[in-house]
Amino acid sequence: MDVDIIPAWEKHFANKKKNMAIYGIGKWTKLILDTYGSGNIIALLDETHIGESVYGKPVMSMEAALAKEVDIIVIVARSSSIKNIYRRIRGICKANKVDVYDIHGNSLDGDTQNEKIREKYRAINKSSLREKIALAEVVCFDIFDTLLTRRVLYPDDVFALLAQRNGIENFISLRKKAEARLSREGGVPNIYDIYQQLGPATVKQEIEMETEIMLSRKAMVDMLDYARDQMKTVYLVSDMYLPKQVIKALLDNLGIDMDISKILVSCDCGVSKSNGLFDILRDRVGDKKILHIGDNYEADILAAKRHGIDDTFAIESGLSMLEDSRAENILDYDKTLANRLVIGEFVAMQFNDPFAFLAVSDEYAQR
Repeated sequence: MDVDIIPAWEKHFANKKKNMAIYGIGKWTKLILDTYGSGNIIALLDETHIGESVYGKPVMSMEAALAKEVDIIVIVARSSSIKNIYRRIRGICKANKVDVYDIHGNSLDGDTQNEKIREKYRAINKSSLREKIALAEVVCFDIFDTLLTRRVLYPDDVFALLAQRNGIENFISLRKKAEARLSREGGVPNIYDIYQQLGPATVKQEIEMETEIMLSRKAMVDMLDYARDQMKTVYLVSDMYLPKQVIKALLDNLGIDMDISKILVSCDCGVSKSNGLFDILRDRVGDKKILHIGDNYEADILAAKRHGIDDTFAIESGLSMLEDSRAENILDYDKTLANRLVIGEFVAMQFNDPFAFLAVSDEYAQR
């Protein structure tokens, strides 16, 4: 997505005259600031880093940003995180008449999203995916939220469970900051690198926690098996801090047999999907026709196409399906870990099948 960020910002925001804040402090935000300077970007927003200075800009609370008369907030984050971020801030933004957009210039007002949601789920069906698999020689699956899912609502809940189990104060913040710091320094850290920055908790405990809460998405495992039955070469490709040996053990625990040499992970290879992981896959398989399947629009669709993958197929994570469903309001109760565990279990079971929303347009028509 790095290549796409600049033209997107240029098209939708570079000439805005209003005061803006960027929600997110990742490398895409740095790229925007490095390219365009501060301009009328008066603040960055990120709940974990309030009061700090990042890329030479203050990281503020929503209240502080509003006091600076912010008119527009642009959420610069992976598509899988945008809805969750918007849900947290939409109340205060609507109350203060602040417009909120994603990087592609889409207003995040719910009324403007319904037709896109209908179209999205019409395309997610088993027969279409089987047809794509039949035409491919190599079938590549994303891992987390595509082939596997967790029985928690958000990935950070893994850290919350560790903090609760070990009684470590501020562990969630420490864990996230350690990973973010290593990433900002230009690395692709693995879990062992991250824990070198931390104290009491151990790598072993986090891996054990992942094993406890991990489930397969059965319909996607069935598609993996279908690809093998069709004599396709199957790879797994993931942007992740868990190295392939750990991922292999997670798969084995769930009864998914996978050749470890065909698991490509960013922390092992030193590059993410957006800047070279797909190139490594292409080097492995030569000129064979590749199909990549995943849930993240930027990493699994845009980056794959940019790096010469012949075809892609987008599915949705369980959380994204919940956000698109009539049950979305249950997320208003996500403030406590106990509630998130209940909701996460619900999502992992009820939205396990990414093909379950084929008739989502009918659901929206009845709203």
